[in-house]
Amino acid sequence: MTTKVATDACIVIPVKGITSGKTRLDSVLSPDERSELNRYLAEHTLEAATAAARTFHAIVEVYVISPDPDVAEIAASYSAHFCRQSSVGLNEGLAEAVPLLPQCRTVFLAADLPDVTKDDIRPLLETAGIGIAPDEAQIGTNAISVPRPGVLAFQFGPQSAELHCRSAESTGLPVQVIKRPGLAFDLDEKVDLIRVNGWPHAFNPRNLEE
Repeated sequence: MTTKVATDACIVIPVKGITSGKTRLDSVLSPDERSELNRYLAEHTLEAATAAARTFHAIVEVYVISPDPDVAEIAASYSAHFCRQSSVGLNEGLAEAVPLLPQCRTVFLAADLPDVTKDDIRPLLETAGIGIAPDEAQIGTNAISVPRPGVLAFQFGPQSAELHCRSAESTGLPVQVIKRPGLAFDLDEKVDLIRVNGWPHAFNPRNLEE
């Protein structure tokens, strides 16, 4: 990973891997198509994050955490810092990245948000206390904003939105639930593929009915 730099905020994006991500879509996508999708999602999220960083009124650095060395090349193409994950799991990877991050406003942003834009990310950078962006079902968590890394334990997984809100409230800091379409829609299931605009691969929608 590159050396820490003076910064006012940072955006951290965990990426499971180009070939290992989105295995639940194996029934409708070939391994190559799934890799193509994972690359597209990572690049789209990085593009939105770097655009948000460029247009924000403060210095914002972007970080990527992943066990996949191929992701380092993607991060470099967006001038993002790369952290090589040695642990297994999303929560473990983010916790591993925490001591490597500067002590400033930090946004942890999911990498599978096909509709996210810089305008969706801006409220996460501007929140005063802790910001939590749930998914469309209000069950999972797609982004967290904290005054500095380490303030909130990572509890991504089942019922993470409720768990994160409960933990945030226990800190005594103001808690804001941030609801924006680009942060709410995360690509998890095969039916979600219909909603992805911009991914160049044309899959057969009839497979979604199987």
